[in-house]
Amino acid sequence: MDTRGPALALALAALAVSAPAQSVQVAPFAGYQFGGAFSSDTYQSGFNVESGLSYGGTLDIAISKGWRVELLYSRQETELVPSGPAPRFDLTVERYLVGIQEEKGVDDRTRPFGVFLLGATRFVPGLPGYSSSTRFTVGLALGFKTFPSKSFGFRVEGRGFFTPVEAGASIICLDGACLFGASGNGFWQGEVSAGVVFAF
Repeated sequence: MDTRGPALALALAALAVSAPAQSVQVAPFAGYQFGGAFSSDTYQSGFNVESGLSYGGTLDIAISKGWRVELLYSRQETELVPSGPAPRFDLTVERYLVGIQEEKGVDDRTRPFGVFLLGATRFVPGLPGYSSSTRFTVGLALGFKTFPSKSFGFRVEGRGFFTPVEAGASIICLDGACLFGASGNGFWQGEVSAGVVFAF
């Protein structure tokens, strides 16, 4: 007799029993995203991603006391700014990540937390005909939440994102011709954000 099914059901039931009352937290946020650079053989120039507004949201689902699974989406509408005589280009940076969050002091009003994330970054050029590029990404976040009431709070955090890209890899391509490539062995960006938390 296969006992794996009943064992899994019992494990999930145990997690549900031990999960805190706030089993789901939804947190829209706005932030400031910075960092990131590319090189271009076409224009013989380096290009920096212009720092600016980012926005998005998180969905946190409790799996046990102090631990949550987090889904994160963020978006930055920005420009690539050349370091030499070259045109600027519109660029949208989107992230789709999932991770594990540890939340301290789950019964307190103010709770520090950390999140480890894995997923993808999508680079969408503002150039007609040029394709977007999606790359694997690792993220790390540290911050705190504070809850004036049981079902409503505020969330402040800093995030770092690393997209490993082999030297010579290209993005923003049209029929095999690519305008930009990675500089070094990866693409780094940071973000600070604040938002509200709706807890259920």
